[in-house]
Amino acid sequence: MKHVILTLASLFLCTTLGFISSNYHNKNLNAFPDKLWTKEDLPVPSTAYIPQTYPLYLQCDPIWANDYMGGNSTPFDTVCAQGCAMSSLAMALHGKGYYLNSYYPIYSGTLNAWLRNNKGYTCIDGDCDNLVLDAPNRLSSTGGIKFISESVPPSISQMKQWVNAQDPTMIIHVRNQTHFVLVVGYDTANDTVFYVNDPAFNTNTYYYSDIHDILLYSIVDQTKSETD
Repeated sequence: MKHVILTLASLFLCTTLGFISSNYHNKNLNAFPDKLWTKEDLPVPSTAYIPQTYPLYLQCDPIWANDYMGGNSTPFDTVCAQGCAMSSLAMALHGKGYYLNSYYPIYSGTLNAWLRNNKGYTCIDGDCDNLVLDAPNRLSSTGGIKFISESVPPSISQMKQWVNAQDPTMIIHVRNQTHFVLVVGYDTANDTVFYVNDPAFNTNTYYYSDIHDILLYSIVDQTKSETD
C-alpha cells in the first residue's frame, strides 16, 4: 500500500490477532458499553515516566474487530486488520476527554463509524482504509483538535519534551512501517525507550530506532479544562 505524507496515512496491514466471524459495521454508535477495554497489564518499571493515563483499545476486540473501515471487503477492510492508526487516535481522544457529538464516548468502534460516515477514509491504489489525517479536526467545534504534520521523527530530547508537555500527541509508525501506536511516556534510565499503548501487540515499549515516521496532533485536554 502506498504511504502518502502530510495529507493521508496509509495504514498498511496492521498485523492481526485473529478474526471474529460476525461483523458489526452497522452498529448504532450508542450500542457500545461505557467501559474501557484493556488487555492484561504489562509490567511498567519504576524508571517509566508516563504523565497521563490513556485507555488501551485493541483493534481486534470482538466488539468492533470486524467493523468495516473505508472499504467493504472481509477481512481486509476491518478494524482488526487495518485499524492501528485509528485506534491509536481513539485512545488519545478519549484520554483527553472528547466525545462524538458531545455525547458518544470515543472507542475504536465509535470513531471508526464516525470516520466512515464523515469522509474520514480515502482510497489509494485500491486500498480504501487510508485515514484522512485532518478529518478528526472536525470533531471539535472549537478547534481543539488539529492535525499538525506527518514527518520523520524529531530528536529524542524533543520527543521527551512533548511527552512532558502532553502536546503534541504522538502516534508513531513502527514495525517496518506496518503498524501505528500511541506514545504515552519514556524511560528515565534509557533515553532510547518510549512507552506506548499498542492496539495489537503485547508490548508497551519501542526503541527510538524503531520509529520510521510520526503523526502529530494538537489535542486540547478537555479533562484539564473541566477541572481548571
